[in-house]
Amino acid sequence: MNVIGIGKNEWARGVPEELVRACEELKIAYQVLDFSSDLDLELTDITHFAPCLFILKPQVVEIYRDAQARGIIPLNPISAIAIADDKAKTYLALASANIPQVPTELIDLHVDSVLGYFRRNNAPSVFKMRHGGQGRWVRLIREESQVPALCEEFAQEGLGPILAQPFIEEAEGESIRVIVTAGRVIAASKRRSTQDWRSNISLGGVQERYELNSHESEIAIAATATIGLGHAGVDLLKMRDGARVLEVNACPDFTSMKSISSVDIAHEVIKATLKAKLP
Repeated sequence: MNVIGIGKNEWARGVPEELVRACEELKIAYQVLDFSSDLDLELTDITHFAPCLFILKPQVVEIYRDAQARGIIPLNPISAIAIADDKAKTYLALASANIPQVPTELIDLHVDSVLGYFRRNNAPSVFKMRHGGQGRWVRLIREESQVPALCEEFAQEGLGPILAQPFIEEAEGESIRVIVTAGRVIAASKRRSTQDWRSNISLGGVQERYELNSHESEIAIAATATIGLGHAGVDLLKMRDGARVLEVNACPDFTSMKSISSVDIAHEVIKATLKAKLP
C-alpha cells in the first residue's frame, strides 16, 4: 500500500493541511511528520514523500536523504532541493542551461564589494542572501549610505557570497507565480503590492489569475526541469524584453491561489507524488 509522508514545521503554513485534505479526498493513505517537535520519526510505512519546506532544518534534509537512499520516493529529490534552497546554486544552474533570468552577480558580503556593485549599476539595486523565502533577506538599496547597515544585517545571519541584481523598475511591486507540477503548468497568478516593492503575498500582496504566454510557460517548465524538481513555484518578472526567472521555490505556498485557480493544486501535487520515480 502506498503511504505519502507529509512534513510540516513552524515555517510551513497551510500547505501541509492542504495536502492532508487532498489525501483524504483522494482516499490515499498518509502520515504527517511534525519536524518542528520530533526528529526521531518512524518512516517504515512511508512509500513516497510530498514536497516539504526545509528552511533552517538541516536535520530534516538528512532524514529525507537517508529515506530516499532506502527507497522512499520523493516528488522533489534531495539533490534538487539543495539547489532550489540556495539562490546562488539556482542562478548558476539556470545560467548553464541558458534560461533567461534577471541579471545577477554573486559578490562577497563586504562593504567594498556591495558598494562596487552599486556604483557599477549606477541605480537602485537589490541584494539577497542565498537562503530564505517569502521576501526575507531581500533588500532594496537606493543610496550608498545604506550599504554598511545592509552588510552588518546580513552578516548576522552568516557570511559568504550574496546575490546582487538591478532593481527592475518596470516590474516594481509585481511578479508572476507559476506552479509547475509533473512537468506542466497547473496554475499561475499575477501578484502585486501597493505597500511594498516586493510582491510576496506574505508581505501584503494581492493576486489574480494569470494566463501565461508560451514563452512564460516554457521558461517556467524549463527552470523546474533544469533543477530537477517534480513540483515548484517559479517566480517571473516581466521586463521590457520579456519575462525572466527571478526565483525557483521547491515548496511554494499555493494556498492563497485556491480561490483563483480552476485546478485543485493539492490534488495535483498528491497525484504527482504517487507517480514519481526514484532519481
